Amino acid sequence: MREKLFHRDFTLVVIGQIISLLGNAVLRFVLPLYLLDVTGSRSLFGLCSAAAFVPMVVLTPLGGVVADRLHKQRIMVVLDFFTCALVALTALALGHLPLVPVLVAAMMLLYGISGAYQPAVQASMPLLCPPDRLVEALSRQKAEEVSSAADPGDLVIAADTVVAVGGRVLGKPGTPARAAEMLASLSGHTHTVYTGITVCRDGRFLTEHEATSVRFRSLSPADIYAYVSTGEPLDKAGAYGIQGLGALLVEGIEGDYGNVVGLPLVRLSRMLARFGLDVLSINAQKEPKT
Repeated sequence: MREKLFHRDFTLVVIGQIISLLGNAVLRFVLPLYLLDVTGSRSLFGLCSAAAFVPMVVLTPLGGVVADRLHKQRIMVVLDFFTCALVALTALALGHLPLVPVLVAAMMLLYGISGAYQPAVQASMPLLCPPDRLVEALSRQKAEEVSSAADPGDLVIAADTVVAVGGRVLGKPGTPARAAEMLASLSGHTHTVYTGITVCRDGRFLTEHEATSVRFRSLSPADIYAYVSTGEPLDKAGAYGIQGLGALLVEGIEGDYGNVVGLPLVRLSRMLARFGLDVLSINAQKEPKT
C-alpha cells in the first residue's frame, strides 16, 4: 500500500515553508527595490544588499549546529514568529524612524533568520519518513559515497541505526543534556531500534533493514545522571549502548541483539550470501590454528 504523502508533519513543514517564502523571501526581494525607488541611489542599494548577506553567512553554520541539538519544528516556529514580528515592527517604524537604517536593519535580520531557518528545515526533512525507510536511505547514501572511491570488485558494507519511540526518531545525542533528554523519553517504555544495511559491489546495491523492540526499565534522575556521566551515551543512537553499561538499563528485547548493537549480523550474512559469500563456509575452509 502506498503511504500517504501529505501526513500531518509533512503538511506542517509545507505550510511553514510557504509562510517563510511569503514573509521572508519576498520581503528580501522587495525591500531593496523599495530603498532604490525612494532614494534613487544605486550605490546605496548595492551596499545595503551586500551588507544584508553578512548575517546569513554567519548564522547558517550556527543554525546547523542548533538544528542538530534542538527540536527542529520548534526552531522553525520560533523563527516564523520572529519573521512576523519583524514585519510588523518594520511597518510601524517606517513612518517614525529614518528610512535607510530601518530598511537595512530589517534586511539584515531577514537574511539572518533565513540563514538560521534553512538548516532546521533540511535537518527535519529526513525525519518525515518512516524510520525503516530512513535508515535504508542513510545506509545507501553511505555505501554510494564509499563505493565511488572503491576499486573494482571491492565489497562495501554500510549501516545506519536510529531509535524510534513515541513517533520520534532519536539519533546520536552529541551532548550530555540531549543524552539525558533521550534517556528520560526511553525510561519505562518500549522502543524500536532500526538499522539499515547496504551491501554493494561493482555497481550492484542491495539494501534492507532490521527492527528490534527494546524494553527499558524505569530510570530515576540519578540513574540517568550516572549513566550520562560515563560518557558512553554521547555517540550512541538513542543515547545508550547495550553492549556496554547501557545493558543495565534494558529489561528485555524482542528480535536481533546485534541490531541493537548496530549491525544485525544474521541479516547481513543473508545479504552477503546473495553476493555469493557464505560466511560460515568461508570460515570452515580456513585451516585450524596450531
